[in-house]
Amino acid sequence: MDSDRFGAVPSQPRPGRLTRGVARILYEEYRANSVTQTALGDAAGVSQSQMSKLLRGDRTLNLDQLEAVCFMLGLSPGEVITAAEVSGF
Repeated sequence: MDSDRFGAVPSQPRPGRLTRGVARILYEEYRANSVTQTALGDAAGVSQSQMSKLLRGDRTLNLDQLEAVCFMLGLSPGEVITAAEVSGF
């Protein structure tokens, strides 16, 4: 990440509408299943704390993380993305 002219690294921008929509769908499915945030985090290679942020839409999931979380929840990554786009979260 590039720094500004004062050497400070700019803060990460807030995730966009699609990311927040995907996160909301994953959160709803997580709540409906008997899977813990720790288990989802282990599958996605992140801590429980980071998984919580991902499920809230405060952090962006990469495609590998999305695939791992979807697998744990029995979802198709493509269908999750499509549902988030269609719903207009």
